[in-house]
Amino acid sequence: MPHRATPLVLSHRGNMPGFVENTLGGFRAALAAGADVLESDVHVSRDGVPMLFHDETLERLTGDPRRIRDVSSHELKKLDLGAGEGVPTLEDVLVTFPTARFNLDMKSPDAPHATASVLARQIAHDRVLLASFSERNRRKVHRLMPGVATSVSANQFVAILVATRLGLGFLVKHLVGRSRVMQIPQRALGLDASTAKFVELAHRCDVRVDYWVINEEADMRLLLDRGADGLVTDRAALAREVIASRHTES
Repeated sequence: MPHRATPLVLSHRGNMPGFVENTLGGFRAALAAGADVLESDVHVSRDGVPMLFHDETLERLTGDPRRIRDVSSHELKKLDLGAGEGVPTLEDVLVTFPTARFNLDMKSPDAPHATASVLARQIAHDRVLLASFSERNRRKVHRLMPGVATSVSANQFVAILVATRLGLGFLVKHLVGRSRVMQIPQRALGLDASTAKFVELAHRCDVRVDYWVINEEADMRLLLDRGADGLVTDRAALAREVIASRHTES
């Protein structure tokens, strides 16, 4: 997945005014606001269904301390997180938005297996990118779904950042391995991961670079000036406006 001439807007958890994160309403609003990709997270319910929810437990959004893995998919779907929205299943979202692209973070150890089953059933491998901080989950994804696009794990990113800092840029392609996207923060380990030099090196290795979570216009413009390929943001409409204005200016 090479870098793009027109940067992508990735809606972070479908965070949109008036909607709760990771809900069908939020995703629908994000697409209407100009998001190219819907970013979300996968945990697995008690009955083995992949659900789109960020946290391990329901506590932050509902006050319920139970873990997602201890609640059935039926009950999760019936919860009212706000505006009558429950926790959607991955399958519900793929069916509801049949042409949308998704960026899915494999949160739990069983997420890759559960996700693989749904993607196969929906024939949706070509419209998802799978990510995970966990190196173990990344390896599971490659084993279960060898053709799906992936982002580097946290371990890979750290190794790439250190290699670049030490002037060992020639190792980057090897460290990236089978992944073709880096979805990363602007800084890590006290190092700047958003320099034009870093992005250029990634592009030479045919790796796309997306940054998260970018919500300020100044940061959006800075990263785009440096060659960023995508912005993971809570402000999809603003990111779309910034990208459009740059094309008008040029």
